[in-house]
Amino acid sequence: MKISAEDTIYLTLIATLIVQFLKIVWVGIFKQPKPSAGILRIVVFVVAVAWGYFDAGVEMPVYEDPMQFALALIEGVGLILIVAHNAYEVILKPVLGWLDSKILKRALLAP
Repeated sequence: MKISAEDTIYLTLIATLIVQFLKIVWVGIFKQPKPSAGILRIVVFVVAVAWGYFDAGVEMPVYEDPMQFALALIEGVGLILIVAHNAYEVILKPVLGWLDSKILKRALLAP
């Protein structure tokens, strides 16, 4: 599953805004050092999973049989994580790194 250019732009903007908000809150309000790369990766992953949920359009049907429900749940989660993985790869590695190196001239966005 490929992510369109429009989705890439939305994902990048959403993840960048959330990461920057986290940094402002973390440093400005909590008076802590800059958040670690692990925390920023978790934030980006949560954004990617949320995007995957909305983009995949998975609906959870109601089954009377618990095994059918479990299989539908696993199938839905698998589809969401496939979309989320693609979004995560698009956001975290190339886009935020490119913004750092080409536009900002310093490591600010990418963890």
